[in-house]
Amino acid sequence: MAADLPTEFDLIVLGTGLPESIIAAAFSRNGYKVLHLDRNTYYSSSWASFSLSTLEEWAKSYESRTDSKPDSDFGDLVKECETVVSIPTQAQDISSIKTQYHVRETSSLVLENVAQEHIPDSTSPAPEMPNIQHKPDVDGAGDSVPKKDEQEPSSQKISNAESPENIQKENSGTKQGIDVCDNNVKDDQCDATSPDGVGGDVCKSTDSSVGGTTEEKCEQTAQNESSGVTYPSEEQRAETQEKHTSNERKIWSASDIKKEWRKFNLDLAPKILYSTSKTVDLLISSDVAKYCEFRTVSRVLTFLNGQLDKVPCSRADVFSSKKVSVLEKRMLMKFLTSCAQSDEHPEFYEDFKEKPFCEFLKAKKLTPNIHHFVQHSIAMVTDEVSTEEGMKKMKRFLVSLGRYGNTAFLFPLYGSGELPQAFCRLCAVFGGTYCLQMSASALVIHENRCCAVITTEGQRIECKHVILGPTYTPKEFIHTDRSSISRGILLTDKSILHDDTTELSLLYSIPQKSDDGHQYPVSVLELPPSSMVCPRDMNVIHLTRQATSGAEADLASTVDVLFTNEEDTSKPSILWSLYFTQKDFSNIETTEKKPDNVYIMPGPGTELDMDSAVEQARRVWETVCPEEEFLPKPPNPEDIIYVDNEETKVGEEGTGCLETDVEIAEQNVANTSTETGDEQKSVEEVKQSCSVSSSEDKSQDTQFGSLDEKENKDTSESDLQKNDEK
Repeated sequence: MAADLPTEFDLIVLGTGLPESIIAAAFSRNGYKVLHLDRNTYYSSSWASFSLSTLEEWAKSYESRTDSKPDSDFGDLVKECETVVSIPTQAQDISSIKTQYHVRETSSLVLENVAQEHIPDSTSPAPEMPNIQHKPDVDGAGDSVPKKDEQEPSSQKISNAESPENIQKENSGTKQGIDVCDNNVKDDQCDATSPDGVGGDVCKSTDSSVGGTTEEKCEQTAQNESSGVTYPSEEQRAETQEKHTSNERKIWSASDIKKEWRKFNLDLAPKILYSTSKTVDLLISSDVAKYCEFRTVSRVLTFLNGQLDKVPCSRADVFSSKKVSVLEKRMLMKFLTSCAQSDEHPEFYEDFKEKPFCEFLKAKKLTPNIHHFVQHSIAMVTDEVSTEEGMKKMKRFLVSLGRYGNTAFLFPLYGSGELPQAFCRLCAVFGGTYCLQMSASALVIHENRCCAVITTEGQRIECKHVILGPTYTPKEFIHTDRSSISRGILLTDKSILHDDTTELSLLYSIPQKSDDGHQYPVSVLELPPSSMVCPRDMNVIHLTRQATSGAEADLASTVDVLFTNEEDTSKPSILWSLYFTQKDFSNIETTEKKPDNVYIMPGPGTELDMDSAVEQARRVWETVCPEEEFLPKPPNPEDIIYVDNEETKVGEEGTGCLETDVEIAEQNVANTSTETGDEQKSVEEVKQSCSVSSSEDKSQDTQFGSLDEKENKDTSESDLQKNDEK
């Protein structure tokens, strides 16, 4: 690979994070030669999205990672007047990793084996289905049932309402089902819907009928109807089953979760987008949005009076909410309108500009409920934030409402790690060169500028500018004292606020003050299967906050409130969890040792959106190329005209002939200007004769046309006469 790479590039980028990918796409789009390297086997660096098995491998790789000294002897690759600065060979931004399955290794209820044992044969009577009772444990598993064979069971549900025909044979790759009764319901449904329990006996006798044919079942049904017993209609049965299945919970085992590993897309740094933001504008203007798909975060949640509740954000939500009185609805709409118009009326909050935002809300005499909604769910700020900062976040939220539905946020399907890959794709389309599993061992410095890099393959590549991701930056270029971020990824069996719909939910939880007197809010992002990040009957929960100790300890208070514990088993259960601590590279301060043409990009922080990464990338672009447009929209492929080499040669030859003719004509005109008056007169006579001949030709053409018309007219009249005679 090293021998195939060119020896000179305009820009070399190390790391495929979001800001690095945006810069690479901008340079490539404007015609610069770009080389993009990444030491990993995947794109997006610290912004990546993984499947479940890949995420577990990623966690193990960090646990076994050790510091290794980079090479310092580069031989003839470095000149005498140049110095070398080594680049870290491995990323050291992740620590305190802990993964755990909170369910049993295998399913405790082997219904698929029971179904296989009771598969009816075309010549044998239909056997009676066993009435199996399901009772959930605290950890989400069911009661133990002995296994019939050594096959791995599939996941089951805590309800007999599930038809056996839905049970799949995953190990054999075929679907096996038992059609008990097409027009009747199961035992537990009959007990619940039929009077006096008679329906249960009917279903039982139908299941155990000797022939098991449809005619016998219909005869049995007719006898029941003649006896005067009333049974529920098909619509009533469907409604009952729908209500029953809406509350059922699937029993997952570790083996079941591992089988579905391909259906997971788990973000290391989950992010959402404000509908009206610099990130969305850039996606549209650069046409990168065509590489991604998005879905709205349709539900904002909050803890109010000890309960989890939905926040009314839009006008429709405010007036349809039952948690807010009529007076509070008017108060909230009036306050939101005033905040949206605060730029035109700065006196609205001028006196509280430097004071805490919570004091400003109290001065407006808002009710406790409205105060809570505005501060914790719309502005999403703590008590320590100033009024000026709180108003900025308020207006940002309000401006984003209504652009893509009654919500302010968007989430990229398949995870936020798709966005860096989309910008990498744009860079590659315009000629960027990409190499994974390859990095730079050192930067070659001359007169406080990086003139080249030495790759891990031992090749020296000249460059004009260098972009470094945070994990590729030498320690002497930045200040190493920085904070950390506690992150948690949880797989749960249902939503934290369960209802009939599956919605993307955002919760900004502000717990009590810690021991140091500060508040550390926890952002909770819940993603259902419709966001393409997990299989059905499961949800993904992302938790993020500023770290003060270990990730699991920092997030423990929020986890205890939201999920199942010994006191309350009605909440969702945790199936699998991952906790880790990540260094916060969102704000990087450089030292004087950094070369002038080396630019260091930030990493993901605790903020919800990606605007800070976009702003940093734009700032670097304006420094390097101040007079060029940042990521202009690429041309439409249908408008591009492709010309091969042969057509180019023909065009060039034709152009040469035309230029020769023009030169001859100009020379003739110059010669004509030196002629005598008689000669000029003769020339004019020749021109007149030529014009006369051309006019005669036109008149002849006109006469020919008229003749043709006349001939056609005569022919048409003769035809009419013949028709009349006939």
